[in-house]
Amino acid sequence: MMVNNEINDAAAPQPQEAERTLPGPWPWYVILLLGFGLGGFFVWLMVCWALWARNEKKRSLIALAANLLVFAGVRYASLNLLCSWWVISLGAVFLDLAWTVAAWRYQYVFIGPAPPRYKNLPPVKWLAPVLIGGLLGFCIAALISIPQAIENRIAMLSLWDSLNREIVLWDFFKGAFAGIAGGVFVGAWWAGNPKGFKVRDIVCYLGGTLIAWIGLLLLFKLQGYYLTGGGEALDMDSVYNSVIPPWGGKDKQFVLTMGSYIEFMGFILIPLLFGAPGRIRDFGLRALVVPLVFICSFPYWMTSNSQWMDYQGRIMYLAASPDQAERDYAFDKLKTLLARYPDHARWPYLAEKYVAYLYHQGEFEKAEEYNRRIAENFEGQNRWYWIVSQAKSVQENYDPSKRNPGEWLNIPVVDDANYLTANWMSLLAAIRYWEGEDVPESQIKTRLRAMSETEDLINLRPLLSFVHLDDAAANLGYKTLVLPSDLPTAQRLLDKGIPVFMEGYQLFYLMYGFDKGRNLALTYNFSSISNRQMKNNRDEAGEVLGLEDEGRGKSRMRRERIRREAYWEMAPEVWEAPVNQIISPFMAVVIPEQYLSIAAEAAGLPKAELIAQSKARIAALISLQFTKAGDPVNAIEWAMASAEKWDSPIPFYMAYLAASLWADRSENLKSRIRLEKGFDELKTYMAYFDKPEIKAFLDKSAAQFEADLKDPGLPRMVGMAYLSFLHKSDPRQRRIIADLYKQWTQTDPSRYRTWAKLADLYEFANDIPNMVAALEGMIKAGPAAHSGRLKAAYGYILLGQPEKAKETLEHVEAGGLRHDADYQFVLGAIAEWEEKPEKALTHYAAAVDMRRHIPVYHLYYGRALLAEGQDEDAKKALEWACRIDPDTEVTEQARKMLENMD
Repeated sequence: MMVNNEINDAAAPQPQEAERTLPGPWPWYVILLLGFGLGGFFVWLMVCWALWARNEKKRSLIALAANLLVFAGVRYASLNLLCSWWVISLGAVFLDLAWTVAAWRYQYVFIGPAPPRYKNLPPVKWLAPVLIGGLLGFCIAALISIPQAIENRIAMLSLWDSLNREIVLWDFFKGAFAGIAGGVFVGAWWAGNPKGFKVRDIVCYLGGTLIAWIGLLLLFKLQGYYLTGGGEALDMDSVYNSVIPPWGGKDKQFVLTMGSYIEFMGFILIPLLFGAPGRIRDFGLRALVVPLVFICSFPYWMTSNSQWMDYQGRIMYLAASPDQAERDYAFDKLKTLLARYPDHARWPYLAEKYVAYLYHQGEFEKAEEYNRRIAENFEGQNRWYWIVSQAKSVQENYDPSKRNPGEWLNIPVVDDANYLTANWMSLLAAIRYWEGEDVPESQIKTRLRAMSETEDLINLRPLLSFVHLDDAAANLGYKTLVLPSDLPTAQRLLDKGIPVFMEGYQLFYLMYGFDKGRNLALTYNFSSISNRQMKNNRDEAGEVLGLEDEGRGKSRMRRERIRREAYWEMAPEVWEAPVNQIISPFMAVVIPEQYLSIAAEAAGLPKAELIAQSKARIAALISLQFTKAGDPVNAIEWAMASAEKWDSPIPFYMAYLAASLWADRSENLKSRIRLEKGFDELKTYMAYFDKPEIKAFLDKSAAQFEADLKDPGLPRMVGMAYLSFLHKSDPRQRRIIADLYKQWTQTDPSRYRTWAKLADLYEFANDIPNMVAALEGMIKAGPAAHSGRLKAAYGYILLGQPEKAKETLEHVEAGGLRHDADYQFVLGAIAEWEEKPEKALTHYAAAVDMRRHIPVYHLYYGRALLAEGQDEDAKKALEWACRIDPDTEVTEQARKMLENMD
């Protein structure tokens, strides 16, 4: 009979069996995969765990402490290292590799070699796991690809091109086939499991995948919440805020691809670390792997480009913080952002913000260095025209000793509200300045109720011009003076303590000072307030109801943040001709009546004359409003009243617009019917235009308008109104439209939409050289315009410049354009130029199949077929080109080719 000790000894596991229950050692390829996908620190934690389980506690703790120091150092470097992103990304990969190899060697020395996993493995043991893994990967990837397939289908439908079932099926299954590789990898992992492969491994992997995806997504959400400072990523997630712009070239694509693989590997590897627990409740403890992996990834947060994409939102938000420490932190990280991403889509904009901070901190030499980089690196890029101009102006006039913050006006800004536009906020800020900060903001806003268009809610008319500004200011008890836009006059008004309103594209800039050290005007532009700040204002709007707390606590902090976000600088080039005359010919002041004499003194005019001229300018603007409202008689009356008191061509421009509105009536439906016989009011209108004095005034207005149309150019507000009377189908009117657009692109090359409209106009006229020139300007003003780049490449092909077309397409993301027939046509022409006939024919056939009504597609397709000796197919394609549009140059070329074939 056996005693208890003998029974226990018999039941105790043998040394080899006990060793198999301990964690590790792991083969070198398992270590490398885990290090590649989850990080070197995670692998070291596994090795320390294996040492601890073998009672090597001292060695385990020493290794853990050493790796924690390395972990902290890598984390610090990832936040503060001032290197380009691709250097840091490659450095992180190689550091991780070295870290992982060190863990493997440490395991080999102190634990021993790993037992073989695949040596002498029977085919049955590995074939089933690999096949099942591949099938699982195919199915999972197919499910994931459904949303992308639907998105691509919608994109195809929006292009009005021909669709076929094969394209849709490929969109669906291409992701599914990509999943096979991951599935085979998982199957191979299962096959090497010393415990053998069982069905529960499949259930375990699927459960682990679900937990890993949900857990990581939740943790990434928390991480994004932290990176953005507790809110959304502002507007920093658009392509125009990309840290690595998609149009920046493909020379570093390898690094980007490697980084994306590293980020994705975790979703495959983590479920494998769950093992194969026999009970569902055992998943709870295994699920701790997810947050552990997340913690181990801390050093790589700030080497990840996607993390910086979110993090920059927090940086820009904190840069406007009322707290100086937060601002210093934000601009320190902004310096890192500028150093790591020199190709950032908004590098000049961010650098401009950083320059202003450096200047206010007294770091003048650093600020000058950034100004030099802006001026040198971004010259000729239309999008940054004004920022480059500002940087050059500062370089030429830089004198820190002239800095004069004591002379700048202290304008108290107002809280945002649902009923306030940016221009209303500018007006109320000026009103608060005049009434003093002792007057509660809510008291001023309460007076807006009398101006509301509805009784239950405050609903204000938008302030779109100085006419509306004059009306709103009068209702609030203030006088408005409209003056010619002139920088010396603006400076004298500021010296007298009078803030100045500048106008640009229906937006008011409230000027409160002039920085003589940098030769820049300082303004508030309330349209630049972030979406996040406006949301916070809405959430905290109830605080304003407590009048005793107004201006204190959160309310004061909000206003301070608004003031910093609305801060805007203007270079003197804004006041130069012809920019000044075309974009913003007027400026305005809103003042109490007792300040009229002071304003007159600053303007250098007698008070009565200043008021009379201001009224004349307002009358001209009122004339424009009547024209837009469809009332030519009142428009002409106001223009005549303006011309009597103001020696300027602008009243005549307004009268000409009104006359154009009246003359244009014959183009409207049924307007040729003599309705004046039955309507006395029409008789009055017709009699009005027959008066000799009206005819004389309109003749003079027409002469003035036509003389100034090209040189020196019309104010933009006049030109925009005139465009409504012109139609691009008329050759003469089309030339006028083109002249207006060209004037505007010359005075302000940064306006993307103007370039786009000019390109569309030339495309309508089939003027390919000018269309391409306009598209080049548009690309420089908005480089993310992939459709514009494609259109430019199309134009280069028609101009016989395939090398330029190829260069242009290199900066285009093909994802959203591969179903565009123009894209296939351009690829075909480039392939033909590169002497790749089979590829050219494939792309030409795809273009023709998608969009059969374009004759040039058939012409190029037929020419390529003819070159390959496929005469019958070439003849069909050329005949198609002749039939679609028989009166074009393309058709003539097709006919000649057919004649030569015969």
